Amino acid sequence: MYSLSFILSLITITFNSVNSLNVTKTFRLNNGVDIPVIGLGTGGFDGAPQGELVKQMVRDAIDVGYRLIDTAAYYGNEPAIGETIDELVGSGKVRREELFVSTKAFLLFGDNSQAVTRTETVHNVRLALSKLNQTYLDMMLFHWPSDSAPVNQEIWRGLEDALQLGLVRTIGVSNFDLSKLEQLLETAKVVPAVNQIESHPKLSQRPMIDFCNQYGIRMTAYSPLGAGSLVDLPLLTEIGNRYAKSAAQVMLRWQIQRGVVVIPKSTKRYRLIENINIFDFNLTDEEVKLIEDL
Repeated sequence: MYSLSFILSLITITFNSVNSLNVTKTFRLNNGVDIPVIGLGTGGFDGAPQGELVKQMVRDAIDVGYRLIDTAAYYGNEPAIGETIDELVGSGKVRREELFVSTKAFLLFGDNSQAVTRTETVHNVRLALSKLNQTYLDMMLFHWPSDSAPVNQEIWRGLEDALQLGLVRTIGVSNFDLSKLEQLLETAKVVPAVNQIESHPKLSQRPMIDFCNQYGIRMTAYSPLGAGSLVDLPLLTEIGNRYAKSAAQVMLRWQIQRGVVVIPKSTKRYRLIENINIFDFNLTDEEVKLIEDL
């Protein structure tokens, strides 16, 4: 149950359009580019949001302060997101350089040993640019690796080419476990800026964070709320009540204080506002440890 103070605070911030605290909060990536600490996830719904649904979600997110928009070729919503970005930039609502647009390609999980050449990889980056109707991407991620190290390395070489060509500002990976990340680093000329993986209090990913920190790789957490399954955990609600915050806000704040980017998702404006309203409190070191031990 939410406390009365939390409900009152949510009512108050609902009437505030932009949370200016969020747009100034960033982490510095290993190539010097800044990434917002919280962004909008747009995948993983029952049928990725399409058409007007995803457009309104992006409009609401940017309106209340989000600047990182995370999508993927697999989600099928790049054209709708690109149209919305063009609409908002064209109207003066936001400047393109204020946004951090990230997408993903290449789902090669399992024993898939599909041969993807460097040239084909660059083509896929150009295809993403075309779908999003952008002149550059802020980040392109390798969505899911193959079990074949040579395949992964070839794709990474192509992403390095796309970076060199100025098609993208940063490149990274997603769903790479420790062994696959180590294999990739053996031949990579450019160290990935990001590894985007599932993480929440029941899956803290501490070993991955520690490994990434050695190389300056920034971890990004998708499903940071455990797909909504963790909001009733007594510890999280107890901590939230101390700060007039929800369990969801506590989980997001916990990740950010660990140096992790978070990309929660919701099509509901009031949830978008709740998720981003996490910059006016700090968890203690003890609370961070208690959550990690869950």
